Amino acid sequence: MSRQHLALVTVIVASCFAASFGLKSRSSAKLDRCLSNVNQVVAPAVERYMTEQRNLPTNLADLVPDYLNRLPECPEAGQITYSLELEPKNGYPFDVYCGGHHHPDAPPNFPRIATALRREP
Repeated sequence: MSRQHLALVTVIVASCFAASFGLKSRSSAKLDRCLSNVNQVVAPAVERYMTEQRNLPTNLADLVPDYLNRLPECPEAGQITYSLELEPKNGYPFDVYCGGHHHPDAPPNFPRIATALRREP
């Protein structure tokens, strides 16, 4: 193989590696932002609703406009994908999660957070 061919192959391999790494880090950043939406925006709004109304919302749309100006979009999906599961089997009153399979290298319906508030006996 000539030096020119070797240089060309090296450039192609390096470009593929750089593109792959760039996509991975962008995807990871979007997953971090989605986790932040679930953890720091939507779940706390549900908790405030639950505290003030002494009941859970039937769906996340009930949070708008009193507890959220609008529901956030999943950065990966580019649309509203967040869902509320009432009385999941984990002992918590609700889970908030990103519905679907929008994040590469993550399972469906992830990220998911169980609230810190437990049911009162």
